[in-house]
Amino acid sequence: MLYANDNDRVLPLGVVKNTLTDRWRVGSFAAIPAGWTTSANRHVNPRLSEEKSFAWNALIPYHNDPHILAEHHVAIHDLDQAPFQDRKPSLVNVNYNGLLHAYPVDAIAKPERLTFATQNYWENSLGFSIALPVLCCDYSGSPCRFNPTGYPQAGQTSCGTNAGSGDVWYFQVGGENFTVWVYRGRKMAFVSVDGSVELKVGEIPVWPQYRENVNEYPWSSIELVGRRASPYWMTNCVAPGKQKATMPFYAGFYRPDNEFTYSSLECDFGGG
Repeated sequence: MLYANDNDRVLPLGVVKNTLTDRWRVGSFAAIPAGWTTSANRHVNPRLSEEKSFAWNALIPYHNDPHILAEHHVAIHDLDQAPFQDRKPSLVNVNYNGLLHAYPVDAIAKPERLTFATQNYWENSLGFSIALPVLCCDYSGSPCRFNPTGYPQAGQTSCGTNAGSGDVWYFQVGGENFTVWVYRGRKMAFVSVDGSVELKVGEIPVWPQYRENVNEYPWSSIELVGRRASPYWMTNCVAPGKQKATMPFYAGFYRPDNEFTYSSLECDFGGG
């Protein structure tokens, strides 16, 4: 909220802009903190300044705690063995809700319930982060922002291979760490826009069973692999009160316009 108050009540970026091509770096990880590695010239401008705008870097002046994004009882994953520069990489176990990218905080329907950040499963990424989910903004020039009734960028008619959706979800953890059971009691942490934290997940059914639970959880079904409970079906929804197939889907649990009264009329829980 302090960041929003200092920036016209707008939340930080979940996608970094490539200022040379005027295109958003959808699918690209940002270095945390900016400049810690020479990978892809992240240690010099313009990439250095670009990645400073990513949410977790933009918020550093508001907490000044290098360990705030880490969870110390989980695994560490070196994503690309990037070379060091002159700063230490952060351990990142928290993923920003990318649907909040440059979004007005006052337009959020339920800030006390909407997820601001989700744990990165049972893993710390070493020095990198990507928002999850991520807005699909493939075009140059025009702004990128969550659009309740359409795609997030003007001119779009699809979202790459994720047809019919306005967002994408990137896999960034090692398969052995891809589990929503982060803590005892089969829980993981969710941070709301208002700053409250809740441990939740509980008993999500195993596919092919599913549950209409988007008002409580992102996923309607999990897949059991050994001791891991991997998300299987992300529940996608259209705008509250609208019908499916009338506009692009977004991950329902993360939509800023979610009033947490969704039903099967607006969402795909796995049954179509």
